[in-house]
Amino acid sequence: MYGGCAVYLAAFAYARWAMFRQVSTNRLTGAAVVVALLPVAHVVPGLAALGLLTTTLAGLNVAEFHLVRRQQAPTPAPS
Repeated sequence: MYGGCAVYLAAFAYARWAMFRQVSTNRLTGAAVVVALLPVAHVVPGLAALGLLTTTLAGLNVAEFHLVRRQQAPTPAPS
């Protein structure tokens, strides 16, 4: 599970770079965090490992949501 999620995040970051020439630091950081958590996943029960991965990916999605929302915030009209 962890390896597949890390590959997915890295591939998604690469696709963004290939299409828009923009580096997706959030996705690359998320992939690195998932790989870093891989040793932990081997020592905890399966359900805990799944919960840890789910929490990590949900946190990444929330962070990206807020980042996009902040970038799309309307600028105040000059008065």
